[in-house]
Amino acid sequence: MLIDRLLRRRSSTEKQTSQTVCFAPIGGCLIACEDKVLSAGDWRPRNAEQVNFLKRYYYDFREVLKTLPELESLASESADEVSRFLSDRGFSISIDRIDPPGIGVASVFKLLLEWVRPGTTCWVRNKEYPAVRIGRNHQFFSSKHAQNPIVSIVTRNGDVVRMTAFDHPPHEFELAELVREIDRSAKPNNDFNGVIFPMITYNEQIDISWVHGMETQGIAGPWIISQAIQQTKFRMNEFGAKVESAVAMGVLLGYCPGPPPKPDLIIDKPFLLWIKREGLEIPLFIGHFAEEHWKNPGKLD
Repeated sequence: MLIDRLLRRRSSTEKQTSQTVCFAPIGGCLIACEDKVLSAGDWRPRNAEQVNFLKRYYYDFREVLKTLPELESLASESADEVSRFLSDRGFSISIDRIDPPGIGVASVFKLLLEWVRPGTTCWVRNKEYPAVRIGRNHQFFSSKHAQNPIVSIVTRNGDVVRMTAFDHPPHEFELAELVREIDRSAKPNNDFNGVIFPMITYNEQIDISWVHGMETQGIAGPWIISQAIQQTKFRMNEFGAKVESAVAMGVLLGYCPGPPPKPDLIIDKPFLLWIKREGLEIPLFIGHFAEEHWKNPGKLD
């Protein structure tokens, strides 16, 4: 199966590192760019990652993204203004100078979740790492695509946080697909009471260079993404969890080449020539000329 094949790619001896996937601010940047350059929102992908993002996420959820209260975006001709927008919201990423007629776009996604009932602090791994225990009133599941049971915790605003121990998951789009498969195949598990999980403090820059080169058609021509960077923060404790993710992009107005010039017709063999006049069915002149007569005639008068 797809997910099993993805998991087999990861070696059990490979060092595990944290990773995050937050598509919302990437989509927010694209929407801000569309609004700024008067694009219809049709993007031309240049690689498989861009195809996956557009088809599996962006086009399906673009209208939903426009209504998210947690998503804030900006488009500007000034890189300094884009940097201030990000800095004012607690992010350190920025984009390089933008030469006219380029633009910069930024999008910030912030979501604060509170547990319905605060947990208690504890430890995991022989008191090596701080953790949280939340007792009762949770749903637990099992899935053929998950290595361990899954806990589902409802928060005060109705959002749900799900967690499951998992070794060596795939990356980015494959990780997003794995989570979808887990949710689709989840079945109730009644073996547990409460849940204990580690506290989290995460703040990293995410490589989203796969976005580079994607373009959309605006009124002035094609706009091409030349810069893209993401910073994501995630914190979780006994009171809840907070997601903060920002994306900044530089978008350049590209040259829109016309169709390539057509090749010349080269006549270098004996050729036929005729002269027509409107109203006459028979040409005024017909000739076929071989090499013996290929000569400069000089003046024609």
